[in-house]
Amino acid sequence: SVRREKPFFPLWQSDGNHPSRSGTYLAACVLFSVIFRETPEGTAYTAGLTESTSSFLQKAAGSTVLSDAAKWHLDRF
Repeated sequence: SVRREKPFFPLWQSDGNHPSRSGTYLAACVLFSVIFRETPEGTAYTAGLTESTSSFLQKAAGSTVLSDAAKWHLDRF
């Protein structure tokens, strides 16, 4: 979802091996969605990212996970 909408969004540090702050935040938002089975949209914590960046990543994570519960094995519980 993020790569489709913003192909050059910086999810990795320049070494290509470590996630950027945005990449780490996106991973945390995905985990939030999987664990709580709800979107992280509106979460106050932004990890120091701008409001627009954190909002974009929250929405992308929520829609990616919640749009296909079977793919994320959320339908098993």
